[in-house]
Parts: sequence; structure tokens; C-alpha cells
Amino acid sequence: MGVIRAYVSSLELPLPPPFLRSLRSRLLLLFVALAVGPLATVGLLDYARSRRMIRALIVAQTDTLARRAAATIADRYAVIRSDILLLSENAEVQQLFRELPRGDSSAIRGAQRAVDDYLQVVWRLAGPSYYTAELTDTGGVRLWYAGSDATSPDVADRLLTINEPVRDLESNRVVGALTLAPRSTPAHASYSARAVWSHPPPLPQPPRRHLRRGSRRRCRT
Repeated sequence: MGVIRAYVSSLELPLPPPFLRSLRSRLLLLFVALAVGPLATVGLLDYARSRRMIRALIVAQTDTLARRAAATIADRYAVIRSDILLLSENAEVQQLFRELPRGDSSAIRGAQRAVDDYLQVVWRLAGPSYYTAELTDTGGVRLWYAGSDATSPDVADRLLTINEPVRDLESNRVVGALTLAPRSTPAHASYSARAVWSHPPPLPQPPRRHLRRGSRRRCRT
């Protein structure tokens, strides 16, 4: 036993730091650990929850913007599609493409005049939404054109053009092409020419008659 006691006494156990040697310091350290530990845990949980909420908010806002942009593009395409049908599937244009293969010059000139008159009226309604519009046959010969030729070459190269084949409504055969250069911010983005033609303006009302004072005779009793 004496040997064991001598061996234990010879061992040098590590001493605690100076600030933990007193009971007061140990109690203060325990109090700080019990007070800060739950607060740190709650703070970490709130931080993780805030990150999830911010991520969900960003996803919701991005989804809303994407849906709004998709709806705007769909509306714009619907207007352009309506104008394409109005410019290419009308009776005047169809008649002109039927007269071209026949080779009758007088009939072609009459059909060309009818196309010019009709499409100019349509262009007054749909023109603010486009830079240019061009109607050609299968050989690339221009049959009708509307728009401004004053656009600079640099701007003209950057214009978005839509090339749509023109088909004969009876045979479904491609007889020509319609090329449109839509504006990025049209003056009437939600106002198509077909809508104008389907809803004509109201007829003017006849003027109302105004009665003069004293025109009615007073009945004497």
C-alpha cells in the first residue's frame, strides 16, 4: 500500500485554469452556459427558418413574374396571329393568288387593286404594332408592302421578323409568304385589327330637339 500511495502522490494532475479555481467562477461559467446555450440554439433555428422563408418568397415571386411574362407573350402572340390571319386569309388576297397562275393581266390588276385597298384599311388599324409588313409570292416577288423604309441598316438587321406562309384556303397549298416586323412595345399591344373589325363603332345618334321656353301653351282654368 505504501508503494501505491507513493506512486499516486508522485503523479502530477493538471490543475484547472486560474479563473475556475474558485466556486464563484465555476457558478458564473455554469450560468453563462445555461443562459447562452438555449439562446444560441433558438437563434440557429430562427436563422434556418428565415432562410427557408426567404427562399420560398423568392421562388413565389419568380414564379409570379414568369407567369406574368408568359401571359404577356401569349397575349402578344395571339394578337400577331390574329393579324396574320386577317392579312393573309381574306377574300381579296386569296383571289389575287388564284389569279396569278392564270396569267390574265386585267384580272390580276383588278385583284391587285382590291388587295391594295383592303390591306391599306387593315394597315391603318394594325400598323402601330409593326414596323413593316410585306406580302410576296412563292418566287419572292413583292405583291404588297406597308411600313417605313427610313429605318437605318443597323436597326433593320436587329429587327425581329416573322415569316408566315400564305396558303390557299381551298387546296391548302402554299402560294406565298407574309413577313411582319413587330414592334417591341406596340402602341396597341392588346388591340388587334380583328377585334376592331369584329366590334364596329356605334352609329351616331340623331340630334335631340330642344324645346323653347314658352312653346307649350298654358291652359287657363
